[in-house]
Amino acid sequence: MQTWITKYGTKVIRLNNFRCNCYFIVKENNAILVDTSIRAERSIIEKAMKKVGIDKPVAIVLTHNHFDHAGNVEFFRRKYNCDVMIHEKDYEGLRKGYTDLPDGINQPFKSATRFINSIKNILPFQKFPPCPKAIPVSDGVILKKYGINARILSTPGHTDGSISIIVDEEIALVGDCMVRSVNGEIFPPFAKHPEEVTRSWIKLINTGCRFFLPAHGNENSSEYVRKKMKKQLNTIMLKRIK
Repeated sequence: MQTWITKYGTKVIRLNNFRCNCYFIVKENNAILVDTSIRAERSIIEKAMKKVGIDKPVAIVLTHNHFDHAGNVEFFRRKYNCDVMIHEKDYEGLRKGYTDLPDGINQPFKSATRFINSIKNILPFQKFPPCPKAIPVSDGVILKKYGINARILSTPGHTDGSISIIVDEEIALVGDCMVRSVNGEIFPPFAKHPEEVTRSWIKLINTGCRFFLPAHGNENSSEYVRKKMKKQLNTIMLKRIK
């Protein structure tokens, strides 16, 4: 596990998941779980809770409604009797327990996702236990009622309702709005609306956060994101000129 601490003493703890980075935002005796990974990694999350002394999450926030983020959310909601929040535009997929995959940005991901989405039967890995009692939320929702100084920022692109959680205006948990791949790239390999991803990066940079913690890969510093954002904007301009 890795921990970041804001100047106000709020801890952000990344768990040792493999499929999807899950995080606890902790202040005193309050803890919010961000994303829940796949069902096979449920025990990793529960063992981590015990290790850091968390009895139960006071709430769960999903950055979006894909299977690798929502695989355990209904189980934890029932077990810990806690609120679950997701953006209103992604609520329907969470209520049904499956979503289409966003298109791949490049080959071979583009062909693979289009083929999978063209199949009439939903593939098993796309499904997860539905969570109809989740609370649909919108941009700007404040999480202080749960004892955490954090807010929800709408950062669409990967999905219509992708969100980030801004903690103490210092650390942003960004879901799949950005990644950190082995070759250093941060643009997500899958996105429903690729043109919106860069606009969401601009919103994140404007928060003034020092670190951006993705659901896949290691942290991105604000300086690194600015560098990659400049490159991405130049690429977009060249495409428009052509």
